[in-house]
Amino acid sequence: MRAYLRNYYGRVGAWWNRKGDEIDVVALSEDEILFGEVKWRNRKIGCNVIESLIEKSELIGGEVPKKRKYLVVSKS
Repeated sequence: MRAYLRNYYGRVGAWWNRKGDEIDVVALSEDEILFGEVKWRNRKIGCNVIESLIEKSELIGGEVPKKRKYLVVSKS
């Protein structure tokens, strides 16, 4: 997924902090930022995964673009 996103965003990586919060994919361009969560489970995911991703995205400090996108990928 990261290789694909590099076609559209200048910087692609992951993010984590010392408290154990982690975002699997963070992709940044000049005017937007994308936050992504990847779940490789054999069960469906719920809205709580999306809510958690949005909450964790608010923890990122510094100057980030106002336009935010969220992406959730699941094996199932």
